[in-house]
Amino acid sequence: MPTAIVSDSGTAAGNPTAERRWPALRDRRLTASVVYTLLVVLCLLAAYYAMFSQFAPYDDEGFFDYSLKLFVGGHTLYNSVFSEYGPFYYELFGGLFALIGHGVNTDAGRLIQLVVWVAASLGLGLAAHRLTGRLAIGVAALATSFTLMNSLTNEPMHPEALVCALLTAIAMVTAFGLRGRPRSSLFVLGALLIYEVVLWAIDGWTGHPLASATRWLHTLVGAALWPVIVGLMGRFHAPQ
Repeated sequence: MPTAIVSDSGTAAGNPTAERRWPALRDRRLTASVVYTLLVVLCLLAAYYAMFSQFAPYDDEGFFDYSLKLFVGGHTLYNSVFSEYGPFYYELFGGLFALIGHGVNTDAGRLIQLVVWVAASLGLGLAAHRLTGRLAIGVAALATSFTLMNSLTNEPMHPEALVCALLTAIAMVTAFGLRGRPRSSLFVLGALLIYEVVLWAIDGWTGHPLASATRWLHTLVGAALWPVIVGLMGRFHAPQ
């Protein structure tokens, strides 16, 4: 039986099916790359206009920016800086501002929110494309996600952007990691899901009427969640 010779391009010489398959695969990948690039450019333009063309009469954006600015400036979270949100928000966004070397202000905050918005939309589109193998479904998922996340313009720098990013990360790990690296992917998925559950538990409890009526129970719940928070977040103080 003759042995097929594999060429430098990875196709089997003398195998017409393989020779036709590789150019077709390259064409599909090129088409998908061009389509997603054009969509991202359009989304960036639309998101920039939406993010910088409105200002809410309530100043939640100012609260987030000011508390984050105090935290980055070295003030202790929950002691000198009032906040209803967990430390991960301040650690992450504080790190982003430090990374880009920019002070905390509304323009920089909106740009960060814009990048999270477009990146999450693209990630969900790529995940849908990967799971279904259909470019049209990936494009539809990207467009739908981008439209639904338009609410991020209502309160720029709101932690809900992190929720969108975490859910997108879960979808990306599921779509791209489970088949090739199942063990590592399941570990990452477990960590992300545990973090999501802890966030929902904290938010749900702090908003419940019993939280203020029964201070002792509030303290008990906080003490039970403390080791989990510390283990996931790493540290619980402002950067020096």
